[in-house]
Amino acid sequence: FLWIVVGTAVASFVPFLIEVSIIISGGATGWLMGFVTLLPEYTMESVRVGEAGLARISSGRTLGLALIAMALVFRYRNLMKSLLRFVFLAGGILLVLLSGFRSVLIAVMLILTWWFWVRSRHRVGAAVLILTAFLLAWVTAVLLGHSLPGPFQRALSFLPGVYVDPVVAISADASITWRLEIWKQCIKHVPEFLLVGRGIVTDVISLAWMRREFYISPEFYYEMKGYHSGPFSLLLDFGLTGFIAGTLFFVSVCTEGWAFLRRSKPDYSDVIWRYYLYLLISTSVSALSFYLITGDVRASLPLFVIDAIVLRLVRMHLAEARRKPEAPAPAMTLVGWRDRVATGRPAVAGPAMM
Repeated sequence: FLWIVVGTAVASFVPFLIEVSIIISGGATGWLMGFVTLLPEYTMESVRVGEAGLARISSGRTLGLALIAMALVFRYRNLMKSLLRFVFLAGGILLVLLSGFRSVLIAVMLILTWWFWVRSRHRVGAAVLILTAFLLAWVTAVLLGHSLPGPFQRALSFLPGVYVDPVVAISADASITWRLEIWKQCIKHVPEFLLVGRGIVTDVISLAWMRREFYISPEFYYEMKGYHSGPFSLLLDFGLTGFIAGTLFFVSVCTEGWAFLRRSKPDYSDVIWRYYLYLLISTSVSALSFYLITGDVRASLPLFVIDAIVLRLVRMHLAEARRKPEAPAPAMTLVGWRDRVATGRPAVAGPAMM
């Protein structure tokens, strides 16, 4: 298990390093994108604005979450290993900031808050420490906002009082405006697909004759089913029945996971229990993000199904481990009493003889 998690984290470095090389080379190594999954629109945008210090490393979000998972799941028993935990945690947060994604930073804040809240035995003290940590982080962002890189400013732009470069602010505001325009398109078509959804197949041929400007418009993203909204994605593509069924699936996966945790007495000194807790929290945050921030059935649902399967498998392992009875200690009796009588030596305690 340890090597699986470490290997996954190491593999997460590959897309990050490739994206960095593409940006540094000015796009000359763009052919490397054929070997990994990157977001080309963010990568090539970073190539265009890289000289202005506004380049976003979009793959930093995946690598950052992997490092944060390693910091929380593994147990660090001494001072040096505790420093390694800090390096993983701080490095993960910095990589998320470097990606420039506000939604991912909010997800990280929720994961860390939820983790320390569940693990804490004194909830009031935990609440005070969490609020204090967020307050210090906000004050630091306000004081150092002018000197932060562009991606950091973009990721922190939802916080009040944080300085945001005008160019970064235009990019951040345009993203919100763009989503609102897409959602206006969605609202107009809800009555049409309320009973029978559009499905998940996209007719690209019908859009091939459009002018180039059309391919960055909200209308194009609506036609391509890129709603950037989980509820609209369920409702428009699968109709009202699909929306209800999908919502029940999301809710049941999370409630079943938390119900198991409440029924059990988790031993957080065990790495499997800590992994289960982290996966349950991250899955719950993903569900909240799907409905409240951004989501896409075609991208989010397969990953959520995988998380649900892994949660079920880990629960089965933990339940089976709890059901296994401990090996009974061998019955002890007095043997050698004849020797004791004959020689005067004390009887020897040992296993019962058949």
